[in-house]
Amino acid sequence: MKTKRQIWIIILFFTIAVLIPESHLNAQSQRKLAKIFIHKIIKEHPDIIIVKPDFIYKYNYNFNSDEMPLASESQRNAASLKHSKFLKKINDSTFLSHFISGYKMELEKYGFSPSVVSQNPKNTLSGYVADIAQVELDEQYYPYSDSAIYNNNLYVFKKKLNALDVNIWFKIYKAKQIVTKVPVLFTENLLIDDFFDGHFVLSSNEDRLTYFYKRVPLTVKKIYKDVENLGRIYAEYTVDYLLNSFIRKNIPKDINIKEWHYNPYSRLIYSGKEQGFEIVH
Repeated sequence: MKTKRQIWIIILFFTIAVLIPESHLNAQSQRKLAKIFIHKIIKEHPDIIIVKPDFIYKYNYNFNSDEMPLASESQRNAASLKHSKFLKKINDSTFLSHFISGYKMELEKYGFSPSVVSQNPKNTLSGYVADIAQVELDEQYYPYSDSAIYNNNLYVFKKKLNALDVNIWFKIYKAKQIVTKVPVLFTENLLIDDFFDGHFVLSSNEDRLTYFYKRVPLTVKKIYKDVENLGRIYAEYTVDYLLNSFIRKNIPKDINIKEWHYNPYSRLIYSGKEQGFEIVH
């Protein structure tokens, strides 16, 4: 006759035998779907149409438009742009060209064949559409501060750095899908600012701290370079979004779905929350 302890051990054994394989099976099923998308679906439908926007929204938050109470909104916008440090020098076409160049190059790493158009495609037979719905550039100052305590004295260093926020909204969907039903995607904006590196140094007589720093000012050339790298990051987000959408579509709704990511350089598929798109609308 089995003791209570033996019975509980048997119950525990069967619980583990049932639950762990089920959890493992779910993960394996999702991984299998991820492999199918990467190695089969992309190969069968490699086309991805990139729709570029007509223009870029630009806002100079360093300009105080309240000083022009009698001016119209268009006059305020013109004055704001005129008094900007970077926005007035940024060419919309050049900026978008750099971003899309990085975006295309990275998509090709995953096996896609990207092409660029100016209008929403209406006769695309297969593949996907990546519609860059809106681009916004915000010029502002970024407050930098550092502090240290020495001999019970608080030392604080503050500096205003030039900065540019890059905000981009996407609509990504399968070709022929009804555009009005497509969610709008957004991710954390990119803050491009002056390169800054500093630290406190004790004076030779050890009576005070002095702050030494190196600052490389932000330039339009650096903005173009950084936004090309941003295009590569957004391509990664795009593939992750399509990959996980495919998994969700092909797995029962009651199953807890992980976020999956594919690295085209190591060719590894793994789960774990990566920074990526948020559905904002």
